[in-house]
Amino acid sequence: MANLSLAEWVARTECSRRFRENATSITHIPASAGRFAPYPEWVNPRLHSVLAERGLSQLYSHQAHAVELIRQGRDVVLVTPTASGKTLCYNLPVLQRILDEPETRALYLFPTKALANDQMNEVHGLINDLKADIKTFPQFEKKGAAPGQQFMKPSQEFWQCLMIKCEPRFGLPSWSAGPRPGLSDSRMR
Repeated sequence: MANLSLAEWVARTECSRRFRENATSITHIPASAGRFAPYPEWVNPRLHSVLAERGLSQLYSHQAHAVELIRQGRDVVLVTPTASGKTLCYNLPVLQRILDEPETRALYLFPTKALANDQMNEVHGLINDLKADIKTFPQFEKKGAAPGQQFMKPSQEFWQCLMIKCEPRFGLPSWSAGPRPGLSDSRMR
């Protein structure tokens, strides 16, 4: 097959009888400019500086909204395309909370090992750039664990876990105190 531009490939695909038999709708959505928001005032200056050095001088509006809801202890579900900044929506409040309260724990759960590895690399990069004393370890079943370390045995086929800690002792994850609102009243709009 010849090298096609994206526009040529889309045009050819839309004209394909096999494609049209299996498509219920074809909608063209024009590109739009991103909407941005400043970092919240509560973001640690070191963390803000590290993110700015990575080219993230401001947040997308959905990120700003998500981190504020998370900061308030609300549940958030993000459904956006690949590479739209979802990772920052949880790493920013988690790292901020650990910087504010070093006894904080966070448990990350991912559906695949590949995604867990990508996310672990991202959070390690942020931690290294922060030069913060925040420790991470993958959460696997482990025989002979040292006293005080908490290990969880997830379904080996489905869950890959990552726990972020910030002191030598492992403790149970404690991310927010008090009741959390239900999903029905905390969905992002």
